[in-house]
Amino acid sequence: HNSAFNNKNNNEIFTILINNSTRDYTGGDFQIFSIGGEKTVHQFNKSGSVVMFKSDSPHRVLPIKTGERSTIAFFIKGSKFV
Repeated sequence: HNSAFNNKNNNEIFTILINNSTRDYTGGDFQIFSIGGEKTVHQFNKSGSVVMFKSDSPHRVLPIKTGERSTIAFFIKGSKFV
């Protein structure tokens, strides 16, 4: 999916995800898609890691297999930079 909002003002929207897990887990890989295909961001599986991307970029999180993960999501909206 993508997290973009219909926007007539051409604003940029970013998603910031923070992995704040305190328990062990397996699975739950974060993937982002581009013209070259899917990219798994393995670094996001570590507690305390952060990933930021444009909200209209197609992305997904695979199911957690064991344990529990806790994540905080922020959405930032603002004027285009250029």
